[in-house]
Amino acid sequence: MIEEIFGSHHSFSDIGYCRATLFCLLLKLDLVMMNPFSIENPGPITSSEDPLAKYTALYKGMILQIEKDGLWWAGEVLTTLDDGRAVVHYLGWDLSYDEIVPRSRLQLDKEAAEKAKAVGPMEIMNQPGPIEPSGIALAPNEVSVGDHVHVDWNGHWYLGKVTRIYDDGQIGIHYVGWNQTWDEVLDITRLQKAP
Repeated sequence: MIEEIFGSHHSFSDIGYCRATLFCLLLKLDLVMMNPFSIENPGPITSSEDPLAKYTALYKGMILQIEKDGLWWAGEVLTTLDDGRAVVHYLGWDLSYDEIVPRSRLQLDKEAAEKAKAVGPMEIMNQPGPIEPSGIALAPNEVSVGDHVHVDWNGHWYLGKVTRIYDDGQIGIHYVGWNQTWDEVLDITRLQKAP
């Protein structure tokens, strides 16, 4: 996340990199100390359908909705970047889920935290971690519903199961061991054959 905020031109010995690292750690510490959330892993909430206006100001601590994989989640702004994007935290979720998002993935909702508490905790399955990819590319004619495949998700590979093949070539995927809210539709270039 630090490289995305401050650029990748810093080296470990660079004082700017050290300051950036410290800045992010302090942001996360401040979040944990100042805004404890009583529900762990709350589920998605109903969309407020109140998108940000072009000039809506975002500020640290602002509660709003964050779109992730077609669902809306209660979140908080940690900071904003010069290009208009925001560093956000998903309320009730581990800090490892924090991310940088464009304004188009944010909606106004002062009641988002209360909505998340009302929804309650999401069923968390065993959520197996990343796997070693097979390195074997798939052709469109090699994929069938029910097949197990390796799926690239943000540079990490997970075991998935094909749930649907769409007319446009997109493929519906369920991540094995994960809640169905993580299911997604993706391009075959993100898949490899599972041995």
